[in-house]
Formats: sequence, structure tokens, C-alpha cells
Amino acid sequence: MHQLVSEQLSGAHSGGVRIVLAATFISVAMSHHKSILVLLQDDGLVGSAFALFRPLVEAIYRGLFTAFLANDSQVEMIRIGEGSYPRFSELAKSLDGMLNADGFFSAYSGKTWSTLCGYTHTGLEQLCQRIDSNATIRANYDLTNVNQMVNSSTAVLVVGALSLLELEGKQQAWRVVSERYMTLFRVETS
Repeated sequence: MHQLVSEQLSGAHSGGVRIVLAATFISVAMSHHKSILVLLQDDGLVGSAFALFRPLVEAIYRGLFTAFLANDSQVEMIRIGEGSYPRFSELAKSLDGMLNADGFFSAYSGKTWSTLCGYTHTGLEQLCQRIDSNATIRANYDLTNVNQMVNSSTAVLVVGALSLLELEGKQQAWRVVSERYMTLFRVETS
């Protein structure tokens, strides 16, 4: 899925600074996602993979804020590095409303956001995964949680990519990514 999204987003992005900035944020998220996948290949680096999930989510949300919610003045401030963003929970709610996402973005706010921060900033979420029941220091990540993180990080990346592709009017690329995601993750449509 990562490779397909990368292929569909490659190349030039036209449509002004708003779209270019959004594409750049999503490019950062793509790097984090690929790094997560690479880090998971080594049991000793699973914690670092978990640490990258929060910045991936944040990059997608900031990119979508820039693309869909920021006014022209805010876009310019982001462009020159002086941008500010809404509080994460407010941003999530705004993205849900703007993109008719039925709570997808809000699912990563609140307690989930705190958990993601714990993994990124060496909170108990990270520390508790590095010791086993015999007080031996070692990576001790539950495979179910690892799979859930991979699936969730992929979902966030795909939603960000699909939103950008739709904004740019790249319907064929949108269809390719959407259909592949629905097939791989067995998403039912109603």
C-alpha cells in the first residue's frame, strides 16, 4: 500500500502554495510511514516505529489543515515557518466536519493522542513495552498492537493521500489508491 500511495503522489503538484504545502506535509508523513515499516523489521527497533506514529498523524492533519481549513493568511504564515495550528482535538473535529469523515480524525484525539504522545516522548506507554514480567529489559511489544499500529498508520496515510488527490482533481490516482486500500483491508462499502 505504501508503494502504491508513493507512486500516485509522485511528480509535480500544481495548484498554488496551498497544495504544494499540503503535498509536502504528506511527503513527510510518507517518510515516517516508510520508516515505521523499516524499523519493524528489527525487534529491537519496534519502539522507534511506535514513536513515529504520532508525527505521521500530525503531518497528515497539518497538511489537511493547510489544504482545506487554513485561510490565505494562515497558509502564508505556514509557508514562511511562522504558522500556528489549532489545538489537536479542535483540528480533528474540524477535519471530520470538512471532509465528512464520521469521526475518523477525532479517533486520534483525546486519550488516543495522549497515548501516541507517550510512545513518542518516552512515556509509560513506551517504557512498559521495554520490560518483561521478569524485569528483563527488552522489547516486549504485543504483536496485536504492532499490527494495529501498522494498519492505523496506513489508514491515516491513505486518507491524507486521498484527500490531496481529490483536491488536485487526480481522480484516476484517487480511484487506484482507494480501490487497492479497500481490497487489501477488506473495507465494505454500503
